[in-house]
Amino acid sequence: MKWRVHIQKRCPIAVVKKKTPKRAWTSETPIVDYFRILGCLKHVHVRDQSKTKFDEKSRKCVFLGVSDESKA
Repeated sequence: MKWRVHIQKRCPIAVVKKKTPKRAWTSETPIVDYFRILGCLKHVHVRDQSKTKFDEKSRKCVFLGVSDESKA
């Protein structure tokens, strides 16, 4: 639900003349280049401490949303 509200605040709406709520409030264009489709395949980096020399550097995962604790 939190991710849905985050996206909604960055999408244009008719009430404020086809502007996003963030742009109407602060006059800044929101950055949306980090938006991804929920459920798509992603690769997550594996830390060096958790792998040996011949292990893969990433793992396949499914994107479920954005974390509150980290930027990644």
